[in-house]
Amino acid sequence: MASNIRDYYEILGVDHSATQDDIKRAFRAKARVLHPDTHPDDPGSDAKFRQVNEAYEVLGDPEKRKKYDTLVASWNMPGGDSSPHGSPQGFGGFRPMSPTELDDLFGRDRQFSDFFYSMFGGMGSSPSHRTSPRKGLDIEGHIDIAIEEACRGTTRRVSLDDGMRERTIEVSVPAGIRDGGKIRLAGQGSPGRSGGPSGNLVLTVGVRPSAAFGIEGNQITTVASVPLRHMLLGGEVLVPTPQGKMVTLRIPEGTQNGARLRLRGMGWPKTRRHEAGDLIVETRAVLPSHLSAEARAVLGQYL
Repeated sequence: MASNIRDYYEILGVDHSATQDDIKRAFRAKARVLHPDTHPDDPGSDAKFRQVNEAYEVLGDPEKRKKYDTLVASWNMPGGDSSPHGSPQGFGGFRPMSPTELDDLFGRDRQFSDFFYSMFGGMGSSPSHRTSPRKGLDIEGHIDIAIEEACRGTTRRVSLDDGMRERTIEVSVPAGIRDGGKIRLAGQGSPGRSGGPSGNLVLTVGVRPSAAFGIEGNQITTVASVPLRHMLLGGEVLVPTPQGKMVTLRIPEGTQNGARLRLRGMGWPKTRRHEAGDLIVETRAVLPSHLSAEARAVLGQYL
Protein backbone atom coordinates (compact mmCIF):
# COMPACT_ATOMS: atom_id res chain seq x y z
CA MET A 1 0.00 0.00 0.00
CA ALA A 2 1.33 3.44 -0.85
CA SER A 3 3.07 5.13 2.04
CA ASN A 4 0.78 8.17 2.06
CA ILE A 5 -2.37 6.05 2.35
CA ARG A 6 -3.05 5.12 5.94
CA ASP A 7 -3.40 1.40 6.57
CA TYR A 8 -6.12 1.39 9.18
CA TYR A 9 -6.05 -2.40 9.44
CA GLU A 10 -2.37 -2.31 10.35
CA ILE A 11 -2.95 0.46 12.90
CA LEU A 12 -5.56 -1.67 14.72
CA GLY A 13 -3.58 -4.87 14.18
CA VAL A 14 -6.38 -6.77 12.43
CA ASP A 15 -6.66 -8.66 9.15
CA HIS A 16 -8.64 -7.26 6.21
CA SER A 17 -11.18 -10.04 6.73
CA ALA A 18 -11.76 -9.11 10.37
CA THR A 19 -15.38 -8.95 11.54
CA GLN A 20 -16.86 -5.81 13.06
CA ASP A 21 -16.65 -7.47 16.48
CA ASP A 22 -12.95 -8.24 15.88
CA ILE A 23 -12.37 -4.59 14.98
CA LYS A 24 -14.20 -3.37 18.06
CA ARG A 25 -12.22 -5.65 20.36
CA ALA A 26 -8.94 -4.58 18.76
CA PHE A 27 -9.85 -0.91 19.13
CA ARG A 28 -10.74 -1.29 22.80
CA ALA A 29 -7.46 -3.08 23.52
CA LYS A 30 -5.34 -0.54 21.60
CA ALA A 31 -7.14 2.48 23.02
CA ARG A 32 -6.76 1.24 26.58
CA VAL A 33 -3.02 0.76 26.17
CA LEU A 34 -2.37 4.00 24.27
CA HIS A 35 -4.68 6.38 26.14
CA PRO A 36 -2.71 9.57 26.97
CA ASP A 37 -3.80 9.38 30.61
CA THR A 38 -1.69 6.22 30.97
CA HIS A 39 1.36 7.90 29.39
CA PRO A 40 1.53 11.38 30.94
CA ASP A 41 5.28 11.68 30.22
CA ASP A 42 5.10 10.61 26.57
CA PRO A 43 4.34 13.57 24.27
CA GLY A 44 3.82 11.19 21.34
CA SER A 45 1.06 9.17 23.00
CA ASP A 46 -1.63 11.61 21.92
CA ALA A 47 -0.74 11.19 18.23
CA LYS A 48 -0.79 7.40 18.53
CA PHE A 49 -4.11 7.54 20.31
CA ARG A 50 -5.56 9.74 17.56
CA GLN A 51 -4.40 7.24 14.92
CA VAL A 52 -6.25 4.44 16.68
CA ASN A 53 -9.37 6.59 16.97
CA GLU A 54 -9.15 7.49 13.30
CA ALA A 55 -8.76 3.86 12.27
CA TYR A 56 -11.80 2.86 14.30
CA GLU A 57 -13.80 5.83 12.98
CA VAL A 58 -13.42 4.27 9.53
CA LEU A 59 -13.30 0.52 10.11
CA GLY A 60 -15.87 0.62 12.90
CA ASP A 61 -18.42 2.10 10.49
CA PRO A 62 -19.43 -0.49 7.84
CA GLU A 63 -20.23 2.22 5.27
CA LYS A 64 -16.92 4.04 5.75
CA ARG A 65 -15.05 0.73 5.79
CA LYS A 66 -16.55 -0.31 2.45
CA LYS A 67 -15.67 3.05 0.94
CA TYR A 68 -12.14 2.84 2.31
CA ASP A 69 -11.61 -0.68 0.98
CA THR A 70 -12.86 0.39 -2.46
CA LEU A 71 -10.62 3.44 -2.58
CA VAL A 72 -7.53 1.51 -1.47
CA ALA A 73 -8.20 -1.22 -4.01
CA SER A 74 -8.51 1.43 -6.74
CA TRP A 75 -5.20 3.06 -5.84
CA ASN A 76 -3.45 -0.31 -5.77
CA MET A 77 -4.58 -1.23 -9.30
CA PRO A 78 -2.09 -0.78 -12.19
CA GLY A 79 -2.26 2.85 -13.22
CA GLY A 80 -4.14 3.70 -10.04
CA ASP A 81 -3.40 6.93 -8.19
CA SER A 82 -0.94 6.42 -5.32
CA SER A 83 -1.78 9.65 -3.56
CA PRO A 84 -5.05 11.06 -2.26
CA HIS A 85 -3.97 14.37 -3.78
CA GLY A 86 -2.45 12.98 -6.96
CA SER A 87 -5.17 13.79 -9.46
CA PRO A 88 -7.86 16.42 -9.94
CA GLN A 89 -10.54 13.77 -9.81
CA GLY A 90 -10.48 10.96 -7.29
CA PHE A 91 -12.35 7.67 -7.23
CA GLY A 92 -16.15 7.78 -7.17
CA GLY A 93 -16.61 11.24 -8.62
CA PHE A 94 -15.24 13.41 -5.82
CA ARG A 95 -12.18 15.59 -5.70
CA PRO A 96 -9.87 15.08 -2.70
CA MET A 97 -9.20 18.40 -1.02
CA SER A 98 -5.83 20.04 -0.56
CA PRO A 99 -4.42 20.72 2.94
CA THR A 100 -5.31 24.41 2.54
CA GLU A 101 -8.91 23.55 1.70
CA LEU A 102 -9.01 21.17 4.67
CA ASP A 103 -7.89 23.97 6.99
CA ASP A 104 -10.54 26.29 5.60
CA LEU A 105 -13.28 23.69 5.96
CA PHE A 106 -12.39 21.85 9.18
CA GLY A 107 -9.94 24.18 10.94
CA ARG A 108 -6.31 23.58 11.82
CA ASP A 109 -7.21 21.70 15.01
CA ARG A 110 -9.15 18.98 13.25
CA GLN A 111 -9.08 15.64 15.05
CA PHE A 112 -7.94 13.29 12.27
CA SER A 113 -5.35 13.24 9.47
CA ASP A 114 -5.45 14.98 6.09
CA PHE A 115 -5.92 11.56 4.51
CA PHE A 116 -9.07 10.92 6.53
CA TYR A 117 -10.68 14.24 5.68
CA SER A 118 -9.63 13.94 2.04
CA MET A 119 -11.46 10.64 1.76
CA PHE A 120 -14.44 11.18 4.03
CA GLY A 121 -14.74 14.94 4.34
CA GLY A 122 -14.05 15.95 0.78
CA MET A 123 -17.03 14.64 -1.11
CA GLY A 124 -17.15 17.65 -3.38
CA SER A 125 -16.31 20.94 -1.75
CA SER A 126 -19.39 21.50 0.38
CA PRO A 127 -19.03 21.58 4.18
CA SER A 128 -22.30 19.65 4.39
CA HIS A 129 -20.40 16.49 3.39
CA ARG A 130 -17.87 16.61 6.21
CA THR A 131 -17.85 13.82 8.79
CA SER A 132 -20.53 14.83 11.26
CA PRO A 133 -19.98 14.61 15.00
CA ARG A 134 -21.35 11.45 16.54
CA LYS A 135 -22.52 11.06 20.11
CA GLY A 136 -20.83 8.32 22.10
CA LEU A 137 -22.69 5.18 23.05
CA ASP A 138 -24.56 4.91 26.32
CA ILE A 139 -23.10 2.54 28.89
CA GLU A 140 -25.65 0.45 30.77
CA GLY A 141 -25.05 -1.18 34.13
CA HIS A 142 -26.74 -2.56 37.22
CA ILE A 143 -26.28 -1.95 40.93
CA ASP A 144 -27.91 -3.65 43.93
CA ILE A 145 -28.76 -1.87 47.16
CA ALA A 146 -30.53 -2.87 50.36
CA ILE A 147 -34.02 -1.59 51.07
CA GLU A 148 -32.74 0.68 53.86
CA GLU A 149 -30.34 2.30 51.38
CA ALA A 150 -33.17 2.78 48.89
CA CYS A 151 -35.27 4.56 51.51
CA ARG A 152 -32.50 6.78 52.90
CA GLY A 153 -30.43 7.33 49.75
CA THR A 154 -26.85 6.16 49.38
CA THR A 155 -23.77 6.25 47.13
CA ARG A 156 -22.00 3.59 45.11
CA ARG A 157 -18.59 3.52 43.44
CA VAL A 158 -18.97 2.13 39.93
CA SER A 159 -16.10 0.90 37.75
CA LEU A 160 -16.46 1.65 34.03
CA ASP A 161 -14.65 0.54 30.90
CA ASP A 162 -15.62 2.81 28.00
CA GLY A 163 -13.33 1.09 25.52
CA MET A 164 -10.49 3.58 25.99
CA ARG A 165 -9.80 3.52 29.68
CA GLU A 166 -11.04 2.12 32.95
CA ARG A 167 -12.31 4.58 35.53
CA THR A 168 -14.30 4.67 38.74
CA ILE A 169 -17.02 7.20 39.54
CA GLU A 170 -19.18 7.78 42.58
CA VAL A 171 -22.90 7.53 41.91
CA SER A 172 -25.49 9.17 44.16
CA VAL A 173 -28.61 7.02 44.60
CA PRO A 174 -31.63 9.19 45.50
CA ALA A 175 -33.84 8.34 48.47
CA GLY A 176 -37.04 6.58 47.49
CA ILE A 177 -35.79 4.82 44.36
CA ARG A 178 -37.70 1.60 43.72
CA ASP A 179 -36.62 -1.75 42.36
CA GLY A 180 -35.98 -1.41 38.61
CA GLY A 181 -35.56 2.36 38.80
CA LYS A 182 -32.93 3.97 36.59
CA ILE A 183 -30.23 6.54 37.25
CA ARG A 184 -28.97 8.47 34.22
CA LEU A 185 -25.63 10.28 34.37
CA ALA A 186 -25.17 12.55 31.37
CA GLY A 187 -21.77 12.49 29.68
CA GLN A 188 -20.44 9.50 31.64
CA GLY A 189 -20.77 7.01 28.77
CA SER A 190 -18.43 6.28 25.87
CA PRO A 191 -16.59 9.25 24.31
CA GLY A 192 -18.12 10.81 21.22
CA ARG A 193 -16.53 10.52 17.79
CA SER A 194 -15.56 13.30 15.43
CA GLY A 195 -16.02 15.85 18.18
CA GLY A 196 -19.43 14.58 19.28
CA PRO A 197 -20.53 14.56 22.93
CA SER A 198 -20.01 11.59 25.22
CA GLY A 199 -22.86 9.16 25.80
CA ASN A 200 -24.64 8.62 29.09
CA LEU A 201 -24.29 6.12 31.89
CA VAL A 202 -27.61 4.41 32.62
CA LEU A 203 -27.78 2.30 35.79
CA THR A 204 -30.69 0.04 36.68
CA VAL A 205 -31.13 -0.26 40.43
CA GLY A 206 -32.07 -3.53 42.10
CA VAL A 207 -33.53 -3.15 45.61
CA ARG A 208 -33.16 -6.27 47.73
CA PRO A 209 -34.86 -7.13 51.04
CA SER A 210 -32.75 -7.11 54.19
CA ALA A 211 -32.74 -9.08 57.42
CA ALA A 212 -35.05 -6.49 58.98
CA PHE A 213 -37.33 -5.44 56.12
CA GLY A 214 -39.20 -7.03 53.22
CA ILE A 215 -40.97 -5.59 50.18
CA GLU A 216 -44.61 -6.00 49.17
CA GLY A 217 -45.31 -3.69 46.24
CA ASN A 218 -45.63 -0.16 47.59
CA GLN A 219 -45.37 -1.40 51.16
CA ILE A 220 -42.44 -2.41 53.34
CA THR A 221 -42.82 -5.17 55.92
CA THR A 222 -41.12 -5.93 59.20
CA VAL A 223 -41.63 -8.07 62.29
CA ALA A 224 -42.00 -6.74 65.83
CA SER A 225 -41.56 -8.78 68.99
CA VAL A 226 -44.41 -7.92 71.35
CA PRO A 227 -44.64 -8.99 75.03
CA LEU A 228 -47.55 -11.31 75.70
CA ARG A 229 -48.96 -8.81 78.19
CA HIS A 230 -49.36 -6.20 75.42
CA MET A 231 -50.92 -8.74 73.09
CA LEU A 232 -53.53 -9.56 75.75
CA LEU A 233 -54.12 -6.21 77.41
CA GLY A 234 -52.86 -3.71 74.85
CA GLY A 235 -49.79 -1.49 74.98
CA GLU A 236 -47.07 0.15 72.92
CA VAL A 237 -43.76 -1.02 71.42
CA LEU A 238 -40.99 0.78 69.52
CA VAL A 239 -40.52 -0.29 65.92
CA PRO A 240 -37.58 0.64 63.60
CA THR A 241 -38.36 2.12 60.18
CA PRO A 242 -36.25 1.68 57.03
CA GLN A 243 -35.37 5.39 57.26
CA GLY A 244 -33.49 4.64 60.49
CA LYS A 245 -36.02 6.10 62.95
CA MET A 246 -37.82 4.48 65.86
CA VAL A 247 -41.59 4.98 66.00
CA THR A 248 -44.24 3.94 68.48
CA LEU A 249 -46.67 1.22 67.45
CA ARG A 250 -49.89 0.86 69.45
CA ILE A 251 -50.88 -2.76 70.12
CA PRO A 252 -54.66 -3.12 70.53
CA GLU A 253 -56.03 -5.30 73.31
CA GLY A 254 -56.47 -8.90 72.22
CA THR A 255 -54.07 -8.73 69.27
CA GLN A 256 -53.49 -12.16 67.75
CA ASN A 257 -50.04 -13.54 67.16
CA GLY A 258 -49.05 -12.82 63.53
CA ALA A 259 -51.46 -9.88 63.19
CA ARG A 260 -50.37 -7.24 60.66
CA LEU A 261 -50.59 -3.66 61.87
CA ARG A 262 -50.09 -0.63 59.66
CA LEU A 263 -47.90 2.43 60.19
CA ARG A 264 -49.05 4.83 57.48
CA GLY A 265 -46.41 6.70 55.53
CA MET A 266 -43.57 4.97 57.38
CA GLY A 267 -42.47 2.76 54.48
CA TRP A 268 -41.23 4.09 51.13
CA PRO A 269 -40.59 7.85 51.24
CA LYS A 270 -42.60 10.10 48.95
CA THR A 271 -40.96 11.09 45.67
CA ARG A 272 -42.06 13.03 42.61
CA ARG A 273 -43.19 9.78 41.00
CA HIS A 274 -44.51 7.83 43.99
CA GLU A 275 -46.64 8.45 47.02
CA ALA A 276 -45.30 7.48 50.45
CA GLY A 277 -45.77 3.82 51.30
CA ASP A 278 -46.83 2.18 54.54
CA LEU A 279 -44.85 0.02 56.93
CA ILE A 280 -46.66 -3.25 57.70
CA VAL A 281 -45.66 -4.68 61.08
CA GLU A 282 -46.30 -8.34 61.80
CA THR A 283 -46.65 -8.99 65.52
CA ARG A 284 -44.80 -11.87 67.11
CA ALA A 285 -45.70 -12.68 70.70
CA VAL A 286 -42.89 -13.04 73.20
CA LEU A 287 -43.81 -15.56 75.88
CA PRO A 288 -42.41 -15.14 79.37
CA SER A 289 -39.50 -17.47 80.06
CA HIS A 290 -40.49 -18.01 83.72
CA LEU A 291 -43.83 -17.97 85.52
CA SER A 292 -44.25 -17.67 89.26
CA ALA A 293 -46.67 -19.94 91.10
CA GLU A 294 -49.06 -17.02 91.49
CA ALA A 295 -48.94 -16.24 87.77
CA ARG A 296 -49.54 -19.87 86.95
CA ALA A 297 -52.56 -19.90 89.18
CA VAL A 298 -54.05 -16.80 87.65
CA LEU A 299 -53.44 -18.02 84.11
CA GLY A 300 -54.92 -21.35 84.99
CA GLN A 301 -58.15 -19.63 85.96
CA TYR A 302 -58.53 -17.55 82.81
CA LEU A 303 -56.86 -19.50 80.00
